[in-house]
Amino acid sequence: MKILLFILAVIPVLILSIYIYSNDREKEPKLLLLKLFGCGILSSLFVFLFSYLLFEFFPNFRIDLYNFNFIKYFIYSFLLVSFFEEGCKWLSTRFVGYTSKHFDEAYDIIVYSSFVALGFAFLENIMYVFNYGISAAILRAIISVPGHLSFGIMMGYYMLLAKLSKNKKDYRKYMICSFIFPLLIHGSYDFLLLFNNIYLLVILLILLFIFYIFSYIKIKTVIEIKKKITN
Repeated sequence: MKILLFILAVIPVLILSIYIYSNDREKEPKLLLLKLFGCGILSSLFVFLFSYLLFEFFPNFRIDLYNFNFIKYFIYSFLLVSFFEEGCKWLSTRFVGYTSKHFDEAYDIIVYSSFVALGFAFLENIMYVFNYGISAAILRAIISVPGHLSFGIMMGYYMLLAKLSKNKKDYRKYMICSFIFPLLIHGSYDFLLLFNNIYLLVILLILLFIFYIFSYIKIKTVIEIKKKITN
């Protein structure tokens, strides 16, 4: 049973990794991609340990799904989850991928941010699927793993705009966007999910579908950018 759960947890990450990699015309070094994927795993582990310690020492931060509290839901979704998760992924992408000497084509940064995001989703998915079973594996394969990838694509897209920017003002603006936009979308996703309301879940699925299409368009747009990137 554990082997089956592990396979179900890994398959969506593997499929999406292959998709991102296959769209790269000039393949990135496998060692670099493994490093970025590993950074995503370490980020996920850090967030897990941080959350565990936080809830141990500050139990009031725990979410009670049967006792709605708007402020607590907001803090949990945007600060305790989205801020730390996207923050860890941003730091990994910015200081491992963005600064790499191999970042010489527009699509490269999409690959880097995606592999960090998928590394994060890899460990997180295993933990959730082992705890909650096959139903969690199916739901996360449809929602959570593609969600992490989409957040990563958006992060990489704005880092690319920062790389292509002509002045420091635009550079700072796009770098801030590369963190803020994934944070806001991820936080909104978690916030709506916590309500455990069927109507809000339907709205959430529609919004995620639109965001997946947006991410797909961004991938195709970046692939068509012929301009070489210089460090």
